[in-house]
Amino acid sequence: MDIIKEEFTTAQIDMLRQTQATLAIEDLKIGKMGIDAIGKMLKGEISREDYQKMLKENYKSNGKH
Repeated sequence: MDIIKEEFTTAQIDMLRQTQATLAIEDLKIGKMGIDAIGKMLKGEISREDYQKMLKENYKSNGKH
């Protein structure tokens, strides 16, 4: 995943990759903004609930749901 450029632990990188793979299975895509938000969540800068809310709003505004 070439979008990852920040300093993450191996476990955090695995979580990013698993999340991206899960979304791909659901035929949803996650872009740079989503990856950046996951990074913030992993670092404790935003909560999981805030991330999920942002993701929902993003998909609603793009007509995905």
